[in-house]
Amino acid sequence: MAESVSDSVYLSIRINSELKTRFNLFCESKGIKPSLAVRHYIKRFVGGGIPMKFGEAKTVYAGCTVKVGVRMTAEMREAFSDACDVYGMPMSIFIRDFMKTCVESGEFPFDFMLD
Repeated sequence: MAESVSDSVYLSIRINSELKTRFNLFCESKGIKPSLAVRHYIKRFVGGGIPMKFGEAKTVYAGCTVKVGVRMTAEMREAFSDACDVYGMPMSIFIRDFMKTCVESGEFPFDFMLD
């Protein structure tokens, strides 16, 4: 059954505005929408753990933060929350580290295949 708008929820986090801009530019350079990249990362994370070496991103972003929302199914959001609970950290930490890793390396930390 196809997902309907009523089946969708938002995952909202606050990130540094510079990180958001840099991640958006990175995704644009790869021809991928930022929200799709985040959802793909979440699918990988839920399906088999962190798809990269966590915590290796070195850049520290300070200052102004902005709210970012990613639409996904309620089931995906709940599964991601449960997976993050296993590590004892909030979802926002993993999303920010994913974004920083992409920006710093210039690559996705996994083979990006459109599902």
